[in-house]
Amino acid sequence: MSYFKTKSNIKTLLFFLFVFHIFTGCLEEEGGGQERVMNHPEESGVPGDPDIKDPDEILKNCEDAQTKGYMEEPMTVTIVFADTKVESGRSEVCEFNENGNLHMDNDFLMARYEQVKALELPEGADLCDLEFSMDIQQLKYDDIFYLTLNDRVLASNHRATVEGLEAESIDLPDGSLVPLYKYDWESLVGQPFHNGNLDDFCFGEQEGYAQCQWPETEQTGDFFIEYDRDLLVHMGAKSKNHQHAIQFVVTGDDNPAIDCYHEEFSFVLRATYYLR
Repeated sequence: MSYFKTKSNIKTLLFFLFVFHIFTGCLEEEGGGQERVMNHPEESGVPGDPDIKDPDEILKNCEDAQTKGYMEEPMTVTIVFADTKVESGRSEVCEFNENGNLHMDNDFLMARYEQVKALELPEGADLCDLEFSMDIQQLKYDDIFYLTLNDRVLASNHRATVEGLEAESIDLPDGSLVPLYKYDWESLVGQPFHNGNLDDFCFGEQEGYAQCQWPETEQTGDFFIEYDRDLLVHMGAKSKNHQHAIQFVVTGDDNPAIDCYHEEFSFVLRATYYLR
């Protein structure tokens, strides 16, 4: 073997050794497996499946996260539903014959005004607890109202119309089955109602999981709501992502001066969660 061929082979070998060193160095830098900081290592027992939306599974994961110290700092937000005349800038709030509303007709759900507020948790958050904190406050409204969380009805002053909506049953820890109704204006519009009937709907109240109080329509009186965490976690699971929508809807029939109206009211939400 000639001197020049031997020297060439050595250069080739050194070149491949150099490339191998660079390549393995890049792998170590990209992998960094032992240096990376994870929110919840696998050994923590806190699942990381982003598609988990089973409420019972979420509650179990929440208990695990609490035990292992992986709960995030609670998020507190104040939800304000403004006076609808002030917010809309209209003395006649209902917009009849527009945006899915119908013409005026006495004692029928013909138009509505919707207000939506957001509770936005960090991406990857699962809701473990949602506390409603509401001082008793004075409220006047007209005609029928619906308070919803993630499009599921929390409260209304007209049970009959709520019970006509699409429903599913949820299982609570004590074995109770509670119907959960999905708000849908297209299913409600044109339905009859009667202001003189006391026909309130408070999600979970009959089963002992909630307390609600409000005045009759067109009257001023105390307004107060309170819900158990098990109910709200089931509703939280209805969100497709980390954003939760709180909505207040008030309707009208044929009296533009007072329909679709409510006075301002507010409450505080305190959300407890963990990150997957």
